[in-house]
Amino acid sequence: MSSGDLATFIGDDRVFQLGRITVNFQHCESIFAFLTWNLIPTDDETGAAITAQLPFSKLLTLFQSLAARRLTSRLDLIAQFEELVARASALEQERNALVHSAWGASETPGVRRIKITVSRKSGVRLDSPEVGSDEIRRIADDLGQASRELLEIALAARTDGLMSFKTSDGPASAAP
Repeated sequence: MSSGDLATFIGDDRVFQLGRITVNFQHCESIFAFLTWNLIPTDDETGAAITAQLPFSKLLTLFQSLAARRLTSRLDLIAQFEELVARASALEQERNALVHSAWGASETPGVRRIKITVSRKSGVRLDSPEVGSDEIRRIADDLGQASRELLEIALAARTDGLMSFKTSDGPASAAP
């Protein structure tokens, strides 16, 4: 690396895609939090106070538990939410591997993600796979897709009167 910073070395596309992962993950997390507030029989501010301190994995567990408890008349929606929770959890792991790593040069003209971990069972482990822009782009795209699907399912639940929240098309609507 003769000049510039590490972001320049990694490449504009990789840096851009890592940014997309960050934005899309936050959007997905925000939707899960918002829908969780809706499943708790309280106001949004109290719901936000409950979910604000939860790590994403615990938010997913709370959301899935509440959805299963509150949407019992629509097992198909529960199954769709469960599938999305599983996908979001896997995507979180992929996201964490990328955003909590250092980055460096590869022997080939590529870029490596460098992560050192330690556990009682395995000891110290160095993980440094090459990471291409396409892989990073796929994770960003998958997070965006998960957010869109989550909103679609939530809107179906809203239309059926199972959830109540305001949208740009009008006030909250739910069965009395």
